[in-house]
Order: sequence, then structure tokens, then C-alpha cells
Amino acid sequence: MTGPEPSRPEPRGPEPALAFWRAAREAAPGRARVEIDTLIAVAARLMRDTGLSGRPSDFVAEAVRTLADAGELILPSDATAKARRVNYDWRCTPALPLFVTAVRAPLLRPPALRREHAWHRDLAFLAAERRLDKPEIWLAIDAWLKRSGDGTDVVSIRERSFEIFHDEKQLDAALGYKFFRTGAITLRRLRCEEVPEPLAARFCRTARWRSALVIENKDTFRSACLINAELRLFAAVIFGEGDAFPKRAPDLLLLSEESPFDEVQYFGDIDAAGFDIAARAEQAVLALGGHFAFRPAADLYRALLAAGTPVGKYGAMTATARDFLQHHGLERLDSGSLDGRRIPQEALARPAIRAVLENIRR
Repeated sequence: MTGPEPSRPEPRGPEPALAFWRAAREAAPGRARVEIDTLIAVAARLMRDTGLSGRPSDFVAEAVRTLADAGELILPSDATAKARRVNYDWRCTPALPLFVTAVRAPLLRPPALRREHAWHRDLAFLAAERRLDKPEIWLAIDAWLKRSGDGTDVVSIRERSFEIFHDEKQLDAALGYKFFRTGAITLRRLRCEEVPEPLAARFCRTARWRSALVIENKDTFRSACLINAELRLFAAVIFGEGDAFPKRAPDLLLLSEESPFDEVQYFGDIDAAGFDIAARAEQAVLALGGHFAFRPAADLYRALLAAGTPVGKYGAMTATARDFLQHHGLERLDSGSLDGRRIPQEALARPAIRAVLENIRR
């Protein structure tokens, strides 16, 4: 004769089952699939805390069906004999699923845009679109234009982006969208500007020349800064940071606002890589709308050639670097003239740099 079966801890109504499901989701964060071991552990804890008696497995078996009926989760398939065998434990009544899958909340989408939407006049072209990609972006811009479009302040692109979207990088991404690419809407209309990667610089606002000296390497940059602070020749001494300078050349426009200059002189290593950087630097500077003239700091290069001992390997010259040397009459600095060896700019030490610049000043 068998004894009475233990009482079945049935969830009464949806609330106990929902509390159980919330706890199970917290126990398996970020996972759509929740395994049976996790479900039973959560049920045991919940039953202990609430004083329910019975077996946690029975609680789970009843709760997951209540939750499935409520659309909170999906039970595994039982459509075939194999699926029933693989996905359920049939020692329990009702059968206990070995896992459940959370129902993902549908993505919230902005309401469909209609032609009747009262776009700001600067976005009126959007009304003609049959299908509008990224409508939430255009709605945010529309709201900003209606709220602040008549202002006069000009700020950086990421400052404006945060103001419009509460996301400082969203406007960077939006520049790739159709209407920014075609110029239908511009950063200028949003009263903001792209900010290039900054260049390190030391200014001299009482300089004799409206010229900036760009130095490829940090040690020579430090020496040039100290000497220029005393001689006051260049409006700015700028750290080129090796190969970074051609990409950061647009920052020259901002630097020249702080200490005006209209010419850029460049000084780097005497080797293939150094002249390739210099050649690309010239292209980048001249592409800035004619704001600056560009030339190599020929006096410093000649002094480096005279003072330095060739070492190491010069490297393979690019056609761009070779044209750069020929254009500026610096063929004596090519690989052939140095027997395939190089001279780093650090070979021109601080006293020698001082002597060159003092001679120029006379």
C-alpha cells in the first residue's frame, strides 16, 4: 500500500508564476534559453521564501505552462516522439520541459511617417520620400530644428549630436545617410563642425614669421619648442607625431586661429619613410582650401645632412616621395646620395638646431 502523494505546489493565478519567471530571468541574464537546472533552483528558493510545500519540479511544470499560456515563454517542441523524448522529462506529471525559451519583446518602432507630418522647412524634402530609412533620426533632427534651428551658436559635431540625440556619436554615423551625402542637409545647417584629431603645438604669438614648423619626432620637437620660445621665429611649433600628421593636417586650420600663420614648414628624418610622410603632408596641407603654403625646412635638412652620420637602411622610396624631393630641389637627400643609408632627425641635436635658427634669424 502506498502513502498519499505530496501536495502539488500549484501557482495560484499568474502572479506567482510571473514572480518565478522574473527570478529565473535574473538568474540567467541575457539568455533567451533557460535550462531546467536553473528553473528548479529558482523554484526551490521561491518556495522556501514564500512557505510553499511540495516538489520544486512540480511547481516548475505547472508554472511554465501558465507562463506559456500568457505568452511569456515558449515550451520546447513535443511534435514528434523524438522531440518529446529529447525535450521533456516524463517522470513528472505533467512532463517537465528540460528548457524553455523566453519570448523576446518586439522592437519598439517609431510611428509610420505620413506625408501629413509637418516637417521643418529645411527637411521638407523628406515628405516626397515613399520610404524613409532611419525615421527616428530625422524626427530627432526635425524636433531640434523646430526648437533651436534659429540660433546662432556653432559647436562641435559631437556636442550637437548629444544635444539632438542624447548620443554623442550618432551624428557621425548620420553623415553616411543619403541626405547628408547629397547635401540636402548639412552640418552647417545644424550649426556644428567636424573636429579633426588634435595636433600638439606650442604657440608664439609674438613670432617674427607667420609660419609654423612641423617636427616629425618628439625629441626634436621638444628642442625646437625651447629654442623657438627664446628666438620667437615661428608662430607655432607642431608635433607631427610620425605618420599621424597627414591625417591630422585639418587641425592646422584651428591652430592658426590661435596664433596666425599661413605657411607650414616640415622637418623629418632623411629616409624613405620620412619623405613619404613629408610628401603626403604637403598634399594634405595644400588640400585645405589654399589656406597654407607648404615647404620643407630646407635649412634644417641641409644641416642634418652635414652633421649626421648615415646609419641603418634608407628604405624603398615611393614615387610620391621621389617627386617631392625633385620638386623642392632636395635630390641630394635621396637614397643614392647616402649609399642606401638614413639619417634620423635626432642626429641634429639641440645646439645644432639653435645654430641653424639663429643663422636664419640674422
